Amino acid sequence: DWGSRVGWTPKRCGVCGTTEGPLNARGRCPECHRREVAEWRAVNPTKTKKSARRSALALYWRRKLRIFAALGGQCVVCHESDMAFLVVDHIAGGGRAQRRILGGGTPGFYREVERSGPDVTLYAILCHNCNHRKSLSERAGTRKQCSCEYGDCPTCLRRAAARERAKASLSKLRYQVITALGATCACCHMSDFAVLTVDHIWGDGAEHRRVVGAGSGVYRAVLKSGPDQSRYQILCHNCNFAKSHTKGGCPHGR
Repeated sequence: DWGSRVGWTPKRCGVCGTTEGPLNARGRCPECHRREVAEWRAVNPTKTKKSARRSALALYWRRKLRIFAALGGQCVVCHESDMAFLVVDHIAGGGRAQRRILGGGTPGFYREVERSGPDVTLYAILCHNCNHRKSLSERAGTRKQCSCEYGDCPTCLRRAAARERAKASLSKLRYQVITALGATCACCHMSDFAVLTVDHIWGDGAEHRRVVGAGSGVYRAVLKSGPDQSRYQILCHNCNFAKSHTKGGCPHGR
């Protein structure tokens, strides 16, 4: 796993020293974090949660800018340099496992990278499009290994075949939906099919997925109701991320 590859040892809470549970961005376990928050509110009764969130967000962006600058500040594949489109990639994989071990989500990950130093042998800057292409290439041709003592037993082979059929069905649905909606990013006009995705123009994608289900559920719902271009549009992963995570929306549309 990620920890064994880079020689990482579990972090201890900076207050009580426990290694149990995820640590937040300041290196505190959940119990110590709750205690510190209660103490802070008792000392600072006039300060609001909004001001605290604002300070945390400012710290997050300062740390992110320092890390991105240390790692080159642009995508190592396509040389995209707009911060709205960039992300830190784990060169050897294992990013999800690392964030799960560290706790604190992306802010916790940035804190650990800055603490240990941005190592260019472990991390690289990619845009979301190139990061998605890399993920697709890594998953291509892989198959979940049989976990039973007999190796590739008939049951595991049947399950693998079922997964392949489900993957083929999802690819077919995705092709039908994206083709019906134009197969071109509505923002930057990219037509690389591998990095295109369906965007909810009204911003209700999370609610829609809760109702119909993610992945094939969304595609089936779009096909069933008809590809309504007043509600759905095609965006590349760069523009889709920038639209939902950047103040002011995607830079292409400003």
